[in-house]
Amino acid sequence: MLLSVQRALVGATSPALYGVCADLSDEARITLTFYVAPDTTPDERDDLSVVGTEVIADFADDFTLEEHILVVADISQRLGTVGFWVYLQRGFRTDA
Repeated sequence: MLLSVQRALVGATSPALYGVCADLSDEARITLTFYVAPDTTPDERDDLSVVGTEVIADFADDFTLEEHILVVADISQRLGTVGFWVYLQRGFRTDA
């Protein structure tokens, strides 16, 4: 799953994307958590939606996708870990 997310992120990252976590539950649910800047554009959010679409396409039909886009207002705060880190911009700290 982690490689699927990393592949989907190629060409979809921008300076407004701070980090991405991915988690796979026992119920065949994939959760993607995107940490973004407050000034993330609608086009950048659309790119993240495409990432989710590309990831879920790699899995069987019984898998579901849950996506969360979290706006990070204070970049000095640690980013919460939800599953495993797939992408983390340099200079950001996590709670992991």
